[in-house]
Amino acid sequence: MSNLRDEIRRYDLYQLRALEEFMQGLIAAKKNEDRKTVWRLCDNSGICHANFREGEYLKAAEHFAVIAKELDSDPHNTIRDRELRLVAERVPESEYEGYFNG
Repeated sequence: MSNLRDEIRRYDLYQLRALEEFMQGLIAAKKNEDRKTVWRLCDNSGICHANFREGEYLKAAEHFAVIAKELDSDPHNTIRDRELRLVAERVPESEYEGYFNG
């Protein structure tokens, strides 16, 4: 990423304006894409322990219970350490599979 940033810093004004126009088009296209739901199991620190597909709400809820038991079994965990959230995040369709790969 830093190589790309270094390269962009060398662009002249014309190139930067062309890049800006191109990026605005990409952003507009993303905003207009159909969206799908990703169920995300996240803790208080912002770590997402798992992502589940749109139709896997019950599977996500079951995994929530598994993670909650793990957190509760550690006597050093505080109330804040045990805070979990099951969040429905609406993402562009082109980004959907990226939540499950890797």
